[in-house]
Amino acid sequence: MTALLSEVDFGIINVLQHYMKMHAPKRHSCTMCSASFGLSRDVTRHEKVCRRRIRCATCNVAFSTQDDLKSHYWLTQHEPEFVFIN
Repeated sequence: MTALLSEVDFGIINVLQHYMKMHAPKRHSCTMCSASFGLSRDVTRHEKVCRRRIRCATCNVAFSTQDDLKSHYWLTQHEPEFVFIN
């Protein structure tokens, strides 16, 4: 009986998290851009990436990780020049 109860509780938590992410008013906003989120933990995770935008110097496309930029250079054959923006 306790296993069933914990599965029900877990299901309710998932439903609440889904509602907060998808349907509730987005009350948590990024301080760097205009993105907003229903859960404070989501804006915290987003801000870690939002602060680190790396752009390709050739075509000005922005990437959140250096690995993504390296893949872009490999695919497009652009010359690697690292330009960091805040």
